[in-house]
Formats: sequence, C-alpha cells, structure tokens
Amino acid sequence: MNLSANLEKYIKSALIAERKLKETQIHVIPAENLLNTPDKLNRETMNIKLKSTIKNIINSENSLLIKIIFFSLLCFGILTTLIIFNIQQINYFDNALVINFNHFALKHSSDSMIFITNLGSVMWVLPVAFLLIIGFLKLKRFREAFFLFMITGGAGFLTVTLKWLIGRSRPAINYQLTHAYWYGFPSGHTTLATCFYGALIYLAYVYIKDKWLKTFVLIFLSILILLIGISRVYLGVHFLTDVLAGFSIGIFWTAFCVLIYKKCRNL
Repeated sequence: MNLSANLEKYIKSALIAERKLKETQIHVIPAENLLNTPDKLNRETMNIKLKSTIKNIINSENSLLIKIIFFSLLCFGILTTLIIFNIQQINYFDNALVINFNHFALKHSSDSMIFITNLGSVMWVLPVAFLLIIGFLKLKRFREAFFLFMITGGAGFLTVTLKWLIGRSRPAINYQLTHAYWYGFPSGHTTLATCFYGALIYLAYVYIKDKWLKTFVLIFLSILILLIGISRVYLGVHFLTDVLAGFSIGIFWTAFCVLIYKKCRNL
C-alpha cells in the first residue's frame, strides 16, 4: 500500500517537473532561419514602403490628378482611333468646319487670331520658359525650375513623337492664313500652350495669395489656352480633332508633371 502511494506520488512529481521544464524552456531558432531573417525583414520593409507609397499616391489630394490623367489619355486614345481607322463621318465634319472657318476668316481681319496663335508657338513659349527657369534658379527654387523644364521639354517631345507615329496630313485648303509644316495630329501649338500655360496656372494657384489676382490669372490663362486651340482651326492649319487631341495630351502631361512636382515638394 505504501509502495503504491509512494509510486503514485513520484509519478505526479515527475509530471509536474516535466511541465515546469517545458514552460521555462527557451525556444531555439534553427541556424538556417537565422540566416534568412535579415532577408525576410528587408522584404517586409520593402513591402511596407511600397504600400505606403501607393497610399500616398492614391490619397484624396492626388486622386483628382490621377482621374484627369486617365480621362485625358482615354480621350486621346479615342481620337487617335478615329483618325487611324479613317472614320468618314469624322473626316467630313473636320473638313466642313475648317472650310467654313476659312471662308469666314477670308472676309474678316485675322490679325488678332494670328497674334493669339503665335502665343502658343515654339518661338514664343521656349524663350519665355527659359527666362522663367533662369529666374527660378536664381531664386534657388530648383523644384519649380525642373517642373517648368520637364513640362515644356516633355510637351515638345510628345508632340514630335506622336506627329511622326500617326502621320496625319493638315487640311488641304486653298488659303491657309499662317504658315504650318509637317504633320497635323496632334496640334503642336495646342499641346505646348496647354502644358506651358497649364504649368503657370498651377504655380499661380499654389503661390499667389491674393484671391482676386489668383482668380484673374487662372481665368485669363485658361481662356488663352482655349483661344490658341480655336485659332489653329480658324487659320486653316488644323482640323478640330487635331486641336482636341492637343488639349487631351497636353492635359495628360500637365497633370502627370504636377503629380511628380507635388511628390518632389513632399521630399
């Protein structure tokens, strides 16, 4: 009886001791896991940074810019498709509009439209952009200088590349009221004006504090962009679809550059 009780007591003590040993036992990480731990931590850190970057891009402040980028690209894609597939209804409408504008222009003075269209030319925009970039550099506003350089240079590159790829001819009318060369789609004047004056609109919105002056500058430059586009059809050197494509690709590039500029400002 005593032997049985002692044996039972001994077994209970052994079980209690074993349980305490498991509770206090230190978990040993295998050597291969230790070797992989830094890589795993690096991957996790990179994933966190990537998710953070995506959240920063797709936040409420930038969501409008992203929508503008996609919508303008969609519009440009639709216009390009219509031109590439040579849709007859679009061609008829384009030609009829140019001819009617041309007939009206021949009966009236076109000096004002020629002046307006020159405000979107390379010969005007590039020197003004260059002077503004020099001014920003002297003021040590390097981000603004790079912003203007990127948006103006990119507009020129996009225009030349797209004209060469699509290769659409200009309107074949008897009296073009200004000189124009090479291909017509998209309108280079319209694209450059949208990008350059669009950049000035954004900078004015950010830096001009006076409410009325800011409103005046934004409205004035917006109307100027619109008039430059209209002047290209009025003078007989572009179809309406050329101008709409210029607006679309110009808005895309402006919104994209603003997104990059805002990201640089937050660094």
